[in-house]
Amino acid sequence: MQEVADILNMNVHTIRYYTNQELIPNLKRDSHGYRKFNEESINWLIIIYYLRQCQMTIRQIRHYISLCLKGNPTITERYKIITSLREKTKQQISDAETRLNFLNEKLTQFDQILNGEITDELNPIYWTNKKEQFIKERLEEKQ
Repeated sequence: MQEVADILNMNVHTIRYYTNQELIPNLKRDSHGYRKFNEESINWLIIIYYLRQCQMTIRQIRHYISLCLKGNPTITERYKIITSLREKTKQQISDAETRLNFLNEKLTQFDQILNGEITDELNPIYWTNKKEQFIKERLEEKQ
């Protein structure tokens, strides 16, 4: 198992967890009970890795694997799953860009404060009427 972990640059405990969750179909064991990884089992580990990176749960991965094992008749359902993951990822990217823009704006303001160009407007102690502005911005985001 350590050899596979090294090859895939994965943690041994993670691989053990995946195998204990029975996510690797047809995983063989030797006479001592040690897991025997072949090309196919390594392929399963690779797809599991990518699906976990897409924030799929173990239960969802188990379902996806069961569909794979059923072959071509499940292509449409697998396509829908991957499409859904892509949409979720696109939304996460959009959310991350919004956060990044916010942080960039604040850093620009901090630079202006540090250069004496503006007063400290970033400290909530000095805010007035921010609630109304915040509510307006949130409503605009929903539209």
